[in-house]
Amino acid sequence: MRAPENVPNARCIALHTARLVAASIPYHWMRCMPPNQTAAAAAHADHVIADAIMRILGAGDSPADRVELATATATMPSEGYGGVDIPRFSAIHASCYAASICACWTTCRRINPLLPTIGTALDADAPASLAAFGHTWTDLQQSLGRLRAKHQTHATNTRTWVNAEKHAAFHPKLPPKLTLPDLAELLVDDNRTQKIALSQRALVSVASGHAWLELQERSAAFDAANKAHATAVDREAARLVSHSQTGAGAWLRRLPDGSVKGSVVSSDVFISAMQRRLGLYISVLRPGLDAAAHDRIVTQHERLGDRAINASNHTRRHNAGLHAVFNAYASVRTTDGADGRLKLGDRGDGTPASKTEAKRRYAHINDGHVPDIIRFGASGPHTCIEFKCCTPHLVEPALGNGSRACGGAASQADGGRFAFGNTAEHLTVTTLGTKAWGHRSEGPLNRRTGLGWVAATANHDYADAQRKGNYVLLLITESSGAMHRDLVRVLHGLALQSSLTTSEDSTQYGTARTSPSSFLAHHLASISAAVVYADAQELCTAGKATSHGLTIGLAP
Repeated sequence: MRAPENVPNARCIALHTARLVAASIPYHWMRCMPPNQTAAAAAHADHVIADAIMRILGAGDSPADRVELATATATMPSEGYGGVDIPRFSAIHASCYAASICACWTTCRRINPLLPTIGTALDADAPASLAAFGHTWTDLQQSLGRLRAKHQTHATNTRTWVNAEKHAAFHPKLPPKLTLPDLAELLVDDNRTQKIALSQRALVSVASGHAWLELQERSAAFDAANKAHATAVDREAARLVSHSQTGAGAWLRRLPDGSVKGSVVSSDVFISAMQRRLGLYISVLRPGLDAAAHDRIVTQHERLGDRAINASNHTRRHNAGLHAVFNAYASVRTTDGADGRLKLGDRGDGTPASKTEAKRRYAHINDGHVPDIIRFGASGPHTCIEFKCCTPHLVEPALGNGSRACGGAASQADGGRFAFGNTAEHLTVTTLGTKAWGHRSEGPLNRRTGLGWVAATANHDYADAQRKGNYVLLLITESSGAMHRDLVRVLHGLALQSSLTTSEDSTQYGTARTSPSSFLAHHLASISAAVVYADAQELCTAGKATSHGLTIGLAP
């Protein structure tokens, strides 16, 4: 699809067409024919679709090793796996066929009551289609067992945070009710609920789970090989983990809809966001950086957009995400007004005098720091809501080793294995503080064993609000669009409240059939898109500024 000037989001439309339409067609073949008949077609479809996607994304601006890693990432599901929903049919075609048999088996038995008398699918005289299902099902059972064993190994890799929370290494979760019964039981039992639980999504999650763990190891190996040239620690592994969190893929599900503010973005903004997601070089920065390469060494840090993002004013990203969160809160009101008045905090116009005045006006709620959002209690304490949005790609992260004099310390260097390992612990300490625990004689907290001493903090941002009995809620997002569990819980709570007869939902839902129609899906996508597109816009601005500077003789 070409990108004419009168269609500013042509490449966005092209990518969605490729991943949602063209990439969905092979599912029909995979479901209708045994795996041995579709294996070659699956491999061909993988190659053709991946090549088309990478062309649309401008992958030619990146080196081959990054393109290979990006292609592998793109084949992951978007929500929970960090990908772009481009199917890898060579890995899932057998699961698709098994899911099709599970879905139609009850109907087949009703049409032909003699089917159960044929015997199990592994019998020598079984029909070819049923025999293929039998072998596929046995392979799936073994694959699920291996995956769960890997998950148990991940569970033994833990870190204890300074707030005494224990976190295990991240991996995508399997569907909670996924069990693969014995073949004979499956073919004889008419339990429809069980058949529904064995959906294509559920069975494909086994292959996706293995693929994600392999991709994580591949990303870690890439980081190790690239260490001499990298600036951010464990960048690609941290990128994968961050983009695999709740909300990080929600913006991809919000397709262009003129009735939804911010859903129609230019091709440059959209492609820049996609390139950041997949770890590719940023195309809008290439002209200026190529020119700069004639006079100096241009680093990966610049090509990936990390330098431009770190050097930019983070207010745009913070405010975009904050207003999206505020809109979610403000969209739900109780008819009796019992939920309390909601207000955005005012931190002034950026000048020192205005900041000082703002702190003075909010000192009765929290002295020293202005909350991002305040829900005023009718008769009880107020609720201070602090919104944070940080990049997981840190140049000089704190390692969290602590000291004998100060006790345990928060880490900013665990994001390659642990969810929010580069951001949440540090933000929790600076915002909410920590209580003292452990014994000084044990030395500083050992994050791997959970033993050691942590000192209490007294100068964190909301120490005064806590002393006054006000509630403090910390809502964290990463620049990938990932949302920490407290923010996800808030959105689930608001979604539940919006469905009550005593509440009013003023959310402006999109009119297009492709737009999210539920409260939770809409606001997940809205917050995620606000954060992701704000960074992408900064990259586009940086690219234009560099090109303009070159025309007037400024050094790039």
